[in-house]
Amino acid sequence: MATDGTEQDNSRPRMLNRDLSLRSPESQMRRAWVVLGLASLAALLLLVFIITAGIWVSRHATEPRSARITLVSGTGALVKSPGDAGWRLIDSNERIEEGDSVSTTLGTVVKLQAFDGTTVEIAEDSVVTIHRMRSSRFIERTKLIEFHPERGAIYVNMQPAGDYSYSEVVIEADGTRVVMASDGDRQQAGAFLLEVISPSDGHEVGDTSVRTAVLRGQATVRTSGSELVLNDDQQTVISPNGEFGAITRPVRELIVNGSFQHGMDGWIDFRQQNPEHAGVVPLNASIELVPDTTPNGDVIALEISRPSSDRAGVVQAGVRQRIGKTLRVVTSLRLQLDVQIIDQVPAGGGDDLNQFPLIVTMNYIDVDGKERIWSHGYYAIDDPAHPVDEFRASRIERDAWRRVSFDLGNLSPLPSQITSIVVYASGESFQTRIANVSLTTGELLRDSGAANGRNVPDDSPLTASNRRK
Repeated sequence: MATDGTEQDNSRPRMLNRDLSLRSPESQMRRAWVVLGLASLAALLLLVFIITAGIWVSRHATEPRSARITLVSGTGALVKSPGDAGWRLIDSNERIEEGDSVSTTLGTVVKLQAFDGTTVEIAEDSVVTIHRMRSSRFIERTKLIEFHPERGAIYVNMQPAGDYSYSEVVIEADGTRVVMASDGDRQQAGAFLLEVISPSDGHEVGDTSVRTAVLRGQATVRTSGSELVLNDDQQTVISPNGEFGAITRPVRELIVNGSFQHGMDGWIDFRQQNPEHAGVVPLNASIELVPDTTPNGDVIALEISRPSSDRAGVVQAGVRQRIGKTLRVVTSLRLQLDVQIIDQVPAGGGDDLNQFPLIVTMNYIDVDGKERIWSHGYYAIDDPAHPVDEFRASRIERDAWRRVSFDLGNLSPLPSQITSIVVYASGESFQTRIANVSLTTGELLRDSGAANGRNVPDDSPLTASNRRK
């Protein structure tokens, strides 16, 4: 006890001794090493992050590139840039940037020349967006080109990676993604295409199918749940539900709704009279769709008919379709359809040899820029007094379905653009059915001079007749 009467606090020396023990050199050394270790680990993690981010940026950071656009045919090429209120007409050799959309009218084809030499051909009646066109400049240089067609067809002739570590060209439309890639170890150069196939001009989302083909090289086709690899000279059609069709040789169908499964979409019907009969005799011709069965299965047939009557006069009735598509290379051009002739008046081709229960006409522009017409008729009842030249028309069995095929690849001069096709009947009375109308052209590279072999069926009515001008 203290002399001043206060009680001495003896616990303070004991607490001081405890604090000194906690601050002993050994304890402080351990704490210092822990702090130093944590700081070093944090610094190391930060350094690793910086290095990793730098490597990623070096490998993957890209910059947008541009392309030049030129007109292959026609004059109706439009472009719309992001932020534009509408489309603007463009001239040849303009610069196209990433994010731009290109639109072509019927008969107009354009070509894009990308920064690396890759060329892209946009077919007529197409709308295509340049979704991505860029390259990186540092470690493991890459180049990436991607297009999104809304409608129409697009052809790509891809250059190899070259001094880039990796390159790819992608076309994506309606859930289908086609990728052709090249890298340092596999310097692939190739050509491939994608076409959005619409059943009609007024199609809704989900109605379209997609045709894709590899003309040279190899490409991977992906849908939401499937993947397919296509090689040289292979094609498949992906259905609206994403299913792959059979692998075939690449061909392009030029006719829309040739099966009539979508009614009269794409077709325009007509009825007309010869000038001397106009307004004198009734047209009285009908054009309608009817179910039927051919040797190859059930079909929707287009029936063109006109009943017999006194003083009937001559009437033409049928359908036409505007095509307006340019042939990239004329290696093959084949017209096919199913035909059934039930009735006809007059026999043969009439007095003027122009009255047949079925006449098929193709209007086209040749390589010299001239408008031309090719046509061929069919009949079931002949007239010995007026024999029909086989180059003008062919006789087939009455009241029986017949598959007919025309090889038009040897027309002279060659077609450059198909304008339209007309299928009709002409005469005093007739009843004809047609189904599965198809006009296809082979797909090859534009710079390829090779021609596919033309395998014409023995019963084809056309050989030299195709040379009619």
